[in-house]
Amino acid sequence: MAKTVIRKPSITKSSKIARKSAAPKKAVSKKASSKKPMQSSAKSTLKKPLKKLSPPKKIAVVKKLVAPKKPAPIAKKSKPVAKPKILVIDDKKVGVLGINDNFLGLEPESSNYEKSRVVIISAPYEKTVSYGGGTAKAPKAIIDASHYVEFFDDEFERELCFEAGIATLPPINFGALEGREMLKHLQQAVAHELKAGKFVITLGGEHSISTAPILAHAAKHPKMSVLHFDAHSDLRQEYGGTPYSHASFMARVAEAGFPMDHVVQVGIRAQSIDEWRFAKQNKVQTFYASAIRRKEHGKKWQKAIAEALPTEDVYVTFDVDYFDPSIMPTTGTPEPDGFFWDETMEIFRRLAKAGKRIVGFDVVELSPEKSQQHATYLTAKLVYRLLNFALARKSK
Repeated sequence: MAKTVIRKPSITKSSKIARKSAAPKKAVSKKASSKKPMQSSAKSTLKKPLKKLSPPKKIAVVKKLVAPKKPAPIAKKSKPVAKPKILVIDDKKVGVLGINDNFLGLEPESSNYEKSRVVIISAPYEKTVSYGGGTAKAPKAIIDASHYVEFFDDEFERELCFEAGIATLPPINFGALEGREMLKHLQQAVAHELKAGKFVITLGGEHSISTAPILAHAAKHPKMSVLHFDAHSDLRQEYGGTPYSHASFMARVAEAGFPMDHVVQVGIRAQSIDEWRFAKQNKVQTFYASAIRRKEHGKKWQKAIAEALPTEDVYVTFDVDYFDPSIMPTTGTPEPDGFFWDETMEIFRRLAKAGKRIVGFDVVELSPEKSQQHATYLTAKLVYRLLNFALARKSK
């Protein structure tokens, strides 16, 4: 349903600026009027003021224009001081976003932090994209598009957002943080919300951010599995000169000690031979797109995926390039032979029937474009649908 957005008009200070800019003019006119040579002849009037007054004017202008520029470096030095602001989410000093800016456009009674069971963390991080860019804009675009997603889900016959409550935190400002420091900070933010008993949804951003919420959830749910939807396996030891690339996030999960035989990857259709070898050696269970299409996993391949997960608790990391480019064109690295909506939802139905419990999830790699708004809306709907599956084990 459409919602009316009311924004407060900005207040300018033009009157103050006008008074400040007018002050110097009054001073000059007063100074000029005090000179008596104006009563003398035209010649003396022209010579004396030009010789005596012109040099001071030049000096005054130089001094007044150069001096104010010196504080500029101070502003640059003060940027590191802004780093503590990144941590305000951890301290809960910053309130949640309001109806115009939160997920689904919810009223305060359904989106305040204290009463909400669900918390959304926006991680607009983009440093290592290798083909198409724009993932930093995704969290806001997803939230904006969610304002057009219906509250009611006919499969579950309820309006989950009002039952559970969804609090949307202000987006994390990573500042100059990159790589390991970025992951450390994001992991702390997610862990803080998990400790508070919240169900956490993380919106990226590029896929490199997913290492953090996975490890934060693994600390709380040590026996959990990871269900990874993607066109790529993201198991490269490094890519583009950094081990913290979007193409390496799962390798960092393995490096942190997470058991890789608890990882199930779905939709993979682009990987290097080294990634293939790593997956084989570490017993990563991979459902390749080509194998699914060839029916190597049978007609009920969604059921096979659910049964492949070795534990009840499951964390989902969802790269939207898992979808076919025909329905998801706005992603950094699209791959042909992708998947579609209903066959994907069936995977989550099978998880529910198998007694699996989704403990958290992230959605990443959307590169929103105004000319392709259907893809952004699809992503927003995906977030809400996954939440419905997560908070209701059995579907009808």
